[in-house]
Amino acid sequence: MIKKNLYLVKFLARLILAAIIAMQLTNANASGNAGIEFDLGEFHLNVYYSDALDYYNEADATIRDPRSTLFTLASTIQANAGAIAKIAHTLQVELYTRADSTNNFLLIIEDPQSQSTILRDGVAGEDITKEILLVVCSRYPDACKRPASNEVILYNCKESNCAGQIRFGSFPSESNNNSFGLIKPAHFRKRESATREKIGRYFEKLE
Repeated sequence: MIKKNLYLVKFLARLILAAIIAMQLTNANASGNAGIEFDLGEFHLNVYYSDALDYYNEADATIRDPRSTLFTLASTIQANAGAIAKIAHTLQVELYTRADSTNNFLLIIEDPQSQSTILRDGVAGEDITKEILLVVCSRYPDACKRPASNEVILYNCKESNCAGQIRFGSFPSESNNNSFGLIKPAHFRKRESATREKIGRYFEKLE
């Protein structure tokens, strides 16, 4: 009987958690998500904003501009690729707003399709990218052992899925830029070296 009651409590807690997340993201998902998706081995990092919202102080600009969030996260992932590829989790980041507040909010969930563990949910600070890295590095220390480089090496993706693939644009959509991966494939002819300022040559800023 006790085990059955514990099961019911856990089940109800999961339902409440799912309801809270759904309410928090109602505004953010009014239209469609846009942003960045990284896939490397068993690890997936998705950073989204809503293209239907006007964020206070244009907080979404850091995600829309490839020279900011995209470059910083890509350089960190590339520097620590071996360890990151073994992290069997999906980390989903959502920049959203609430009807009763003029602030922007940042929600970070681990494994949103299964366990839905909330790692952060609160007012977004001035540096969203830094806040994302703080969560990643505290949750998965091995992901940040090696310092990021001041350049990112991009490898052309010849297949629909390539190691360390970056997708930048709107989701779901076939128009997002998924032309580059962060890991050298077995056979490649060309690679691109991009600094923070030059990465805009390969990823166009989102409107």
